[in-house]
Amino acid sequence: DTAEMRKVFIFNFWRRHKPEAPHCQRQDFSRHPAAEHLLLSDEEVRRLEKAEGARRKAPPPVDRVTLGHPAEMPHSSDLGYLQLAMPMPSIAQLQENAGLIEIDWAGAAANWFHETSG
Repeated sequence: DTAEMRKVFIFNFWRRHKPEAPHCQRQDFSRHPAAEHLLLSDEEVRRLEKAEGARRKAPPPVDRVTLGHPAEMPHSSDLGYLQLAMPMPSIAQLQENAGLIEIDWAGAAANWFHETSG
């Protein structure tokens, strides 16, 4: 077992449904402009799989923190390929949270619209 923290970023832009093929295909991230440099080599994957298989027990479940208000996301990123930058949490928020951070962009947009249209 190790206390080393691992961070995983998962993007799921489809909140309520998944479009049918061919609209939503498995991505080839080796050609993805924002992720291609993050891919692991086959050797790294084997090493990590071996290390995970040697763990004595499953990791405990993590708490979920949902960010759904613009004030909770003071930074922005175009993720290396979007035409517009999306609101993002700060580095400090990411470092302080050892669990799952859900970025509710739709909720943040609705909150922003509600606050600015009144």
